[in-house]
Amino acid sequence: MTSGRLWFRQLDYRSGKPTGPTVQSELASFYAGLLAKGGNQQQAAAYYRSWTDALDRYPVLPETLDFVTLEAQDRSNQLRPEYPNSSFDLWRVTGEEYYRQTAYRWFTAMRDHQRVPGGYTIADDITPAACAWAT
Repeated sequence: MTSGRLWFRQLDYRSGKPTGPTVQSELASFYAGLLAKGGNQQQAAAYYRSWTDALDRYPVLPETLDFVTLEAQDRSNQLRPEYPNSSFDLWRVTGEEYYRQTAYRWFTAMRDHQRVPGGYTIADDITPAACAWAT
């Protein structure tokens, strides 16, 4: 647990010691759903809430963030589906409406901030200060 949130650090497979910075890729948000399907609902829910805290902070999820401070490290968004995929998996496993609501919030943020004529586009900088559309 870091700052009251569950995150998973990279470790050296031989020593078990943490390696690299305290950065988490948005791609890893799928792991909450995998934990749920594997029967570990408590960790799944905690890890999902960690990503939801990041979604509370930014208009859309950044590609990478420092999980200690929740500061975006890579401020882009590449339209990745891992967070709502976990939402779906957690909802299927638990039936809790919270997961549908947060997935819908993710969807509406993408629709409101990354919709362009003919589809959707990636964002180079999702921080509120850099984006006129973030207000």
